[in-house]
Amino acid sequence: MTDNEIIAVFIDAENINSTDFLYIAHEIRKYGRIVIFNIYGDWSDKNVKNWIPVARENGVMCIQCDKISGKNSVDLRLSVDIMKILYTNEIITLFYLITSDSDYRHVIFEIKQKNKKIFCIGSSQVNIGLTSICDLYTKIENLKKEDKISQIQEYWNNIEDYLLNNSNKNLSKIKDMMQKKFPNFDHRDYGHNKFSEFLLNTYKDKLAVSYEGNAKLLNECF
Repeated sequence: MTDNEIIAVFIDAENINSTDFLYIAHEIRKYGRIVIFNIYGDWSDKNVKNWIPVARENGVMCIQCDKISGKNSVDLRLSVDIMKILYTNEIITLFYLITSDSDYRHVIFEIKQKNKKIFCIGSSQVNIGLTSICDLYTKIENLKKEDKISQIQEYWNNIEDYLLNNSNKNLSKIKDMMQKKFPNFDHRDYGHNKFSEFLLNTYKDKLAVSYEGNAKLLNECF
């Protein structure tokens, strides 16, 4: 898959949680350059208001969709904008739809008939009617899992470097180092009540494999 696509992104705010934005944006940018980045919602609705500061901080354009009784205004406005861009903006090579709503399958057919790629990101709880017609459907749950694994590896690299290059292997010193380098680090996020449990369960076996003769390093902390 090419990484130099010209991308238009459309987020259905009613279907996606704002806390998942960073996972989503990181995944999309793997494929190329984003030139259109829109999110759709009724911003007077308290259920989607959390998206407003996220959009503002990340260069995403908020499109107001006034609610009309009996109509899904977000779906309608988002679909209209996709169709407008599909037929007027030839530089777009990849449409990225962020939703779990299978109602968008109708506009997806149009995108494919214009020989453009269509990728979607959404929940694992999605109708096959959407996943089966996208060129690629990515589950948010998998993106979060991949990010967690990547973050643990980064923690591991720093802990390993500290153990190999510092004579003082006191547990509190390692914890201080982690908190300075990673202010958001919290061992409880990984199911451990104590930092010592996190260190032992997450890294002890890895150190023994990575440094056969230096497996004692981590033991020296306890």
